[in-house]
Amino acid sequence: MWGHINFPDLVGKEADIIFLMMLAKYTSIGIASLVMVGALAAFMSTLDSQLLALSSMITRDIYIIYIRLQASLKEQTFIGKILIVILGIIGLILAANPPAKIAAIITQAFTGLAVLFPTVIAALYGKNISPLSCIISIIFGEMAVIGFQVGFIPKSFAFGFLPVVPIVIICSLIIVILGSRE
Repeated sequence: MWGHINFPDLVGKEADIIFLMMLAKYTSIGIASLVMVGALAAFMSTLDSQLLALSSMITRDIYIIYIRLQASLKEQTFIGKILIVILGIIGLILAANPPAKIAAIITQAFTGLAVLFPTVIAALYGKNISPLSCIISIIFGEMAVIGFQVGFIPKSFAFGFLPVVPIVIICSLIIVILGSRE
């Protein structure tokens, strides 16, 4: 908000550098450099944690269970390292054509994670909830997120809300309707 007051003419991708412009205008080079190095360190820490977590999930939940049950620890480590490189390359490819605004990235990330909310609540508080209903809810929800993002599902289906609202409602209904175990 303060950046918009000081730089009201910024639009589109120019608005993504508002923080840098504020630092340059209101702080010394030393302070600005320190803040940027801290932000870069936080970014790198988050990135490597996400890559490691995703690699571990794929290795343990897919590779060991469905591909090679008797994989040794050394083999699991090797597969995990290969997955980190592959996931990093995928991230670079996606970064080559990012959305127009950081807000769009944040909204998409939040929507994708919000799909998990009904499943978490069902797992914590639901009695006799079928795991299959939770899996179907997540798969439907993530497909809907992608559908809204690429334009396959019209924005009018959100009824004026952000897509996260109808998606979470439908995911919740899926769990409620399919949820009870006999």
